Amino acid sequence: MAEWFDVIDAGVANKKFPLGHRQKDINGNEYMYCKGVASVVAEDVVNINTVTYAVIRTLAANDNVGPVGIALGALDAATDFGWVQIYGKGTADSATVAADKQLYLTSTAGRVDDADSAGDAIIGMVSLAADSTNSLSVWLNYPHVNGAAAID
Repeated sequence: MAEWFDVIDAGVANKKFPLGHRQKDINGNEYMYCKGVASVVAEDVVNINTVTYAVIRTLAANDNVGPVGIALGALDAATDFGWVQIYGKGTADSATVAADKQLYLTSTAGRVDDADSAGDAIIGMVSLAADSTNSLSVWLNYPHVNGAAAID
């Protein structure tokens, strides 16, 4: 079996680990091994299917529920496999976001925002700093969405 850190940054065509396998890095950040779908790129915020471990880019209009993470590399085909961050300090694709804010799904697939949106709060994901050209430093604590009303 491959060393997990050898394949952490990109999607690969051959499955190297069991789907759903979790691994921590030396900084305590935690990742889950998942299966790709079309259009997922590095830093995309994705929903993780808890049965198949396939990922889809988050989108407010989809009424997503379940675990959320950040793709570390391109998982842009159903034949790609790779890591999704689920805990610790990470970098996510974003709209314009201020520091220290609750994050929400947006109408742009794979992106987060700090605009309060009913039913689209990402529980367990907050901004650590203001975004820089749609790249955002975030803290993840096993984030998920549940379709509930906005957080006040």
